[in-house]
Amino acid sequence: MLIEVLVALGLALLFLVVLTRGFETAWSRARVPAETAWALALAKEVAAQFRDGTSSDAGTAGDFQYATELDTITIEKLDSTLPPAPPAITAQGDDSSQKPLQGDLKAITINVTGPSGRVYEYESIKLDFPQN
Repeated sequence: MLIEVLVALGLALLFLVVLTRGFETAWSRARVPAETAWALALAKEVAAQFRDGTSSDAGTAGDFQYATELDTITIEKLDSTLPPAPPAITAQGDDSSQKPLQGDLKAITINVTGPSGRVYEYESIKLDFPQN
């Protein structure tokens, strides 16, 4: 009788371990969308601050860490049979007699590392105008 009770307790413990692992896996999978949303919100905030010139290259926000990278984008002119594009809009409005604004196109890459260790990559662009 004692052996039967010990076997039943052993089986109950085994099922409890299996159920605990299942709940743990489900809970960690349920946190992924929330972590992704928080990481995206942080990356958007850092990108906006970076475009305004008020952000640092790296930092932390709560349990999240981020790092930014800035690369210059070069656009090569290719031969084409298409007609030319319409005149550009200038700083003064729709006057096509003035030259369009010139600036450097930059790619901003923000890597956000979440509390789980997942890395989220967010990319944006920035147009830098020369200071007059």
